[in-house]
Amino acid sequence: YAFSAATKLAGGLSYGRNTQNNDFLSGQTGIVLAPQASLNGLVVTTHADLKLTHQATRELALSAGLKHNERDNRTASNQYRYYALNSSSGAGIDAATNAPYSNKKSEFELAGDYRLDKRQSIRLAYDHENVSRWCNNYGVAGSNCVVSPSSKEDKLGIKYKLKASNDIAFNAGYSYAKRKSDFDHGAITPLSGLDTLTPHDVNAQDYPGFIAYIYASRKQEQLKAGVNWQATEQLDLSLSGRYVTDKYYESTLGVQDSRTTGLNLDATFSYGEGSSISAYASWQESKKNLRM
Repeated sequence: YAFSAATKLAGGLSYGRNTQNNDFLSGQTGIVLAPQASLNGLVVTTHADLKLTHQATRELALSAGLKHNERDNRTASNQYRYYALNSSSGAGIDAATNAPYSNKKSEFELAGDYRLDKRQSIRLAYDHENVSRWCNNYGVAGSNCVVSPSSKEDKLGIKYKLKASNDIAFNAGYSYAKRKSDFDHGAITPLSGLDTLTPHDVNAQDYPGFIAYIYASRKQEQLKAGVNWQATEQLDLSLSGRYVTDKYYESTLGVQDSRTTGLNLDATFSYGEGSSISAYASWQESKKNLRM
């Protein structure tokens, strides 16, 4: 929708249903004492996005955007008993509870693009992200199925672009992000069988104080730079690099901090009308410091 020549609103919606309702295998080849004949699985996915853009001046463009994605797993959660060679009960039958994992992510972004002159521009952006994770009707009574049920992250970034000549373009950017995560160290993930729950079944069988770094609270700094060179009418070259540092400031055990460095070189050669060949080389090094 165009409010004016300078201000426009765009968005989209989507809704999906995924189902699975085939009968379980029975007898010695599959599940015994199943609580129901079929999983009767249902996953509903929804998406919505909205973006407002405004050309404030000839040099300045402003934008604000919202995104929402949700995967709602509405499958029932039950305990299933099955034949197992490594049965903990010693009777040839063990059990597990299915975890209908769901997640939701919402994002909000504010950005401004300013053209310094015909060859230079700068972009400043702020992004806020909320993530939720859960299981509907979890079959382990009184327990959560995920150790990290939610997190929030704020990110601020700046990017500079320069068209040095008709053949050479350069870009560089820096961003800082801080993620704050919530944890339920008493959560019981679907790992326990017929035995009585022990402390090892709690917190995803991890030691108290350990937090998986992909969910842990984190401070991140990232630096990127790249250059593109149109060497000839046929040959195009580009070189880009990235340096990232992560600090997991609330992790007692596990990854404490990390550094990642990467370089990429790409080349494209056009040897005929509508015909080209490409080649690339990539190098990356990552180092993590852990406390055990």
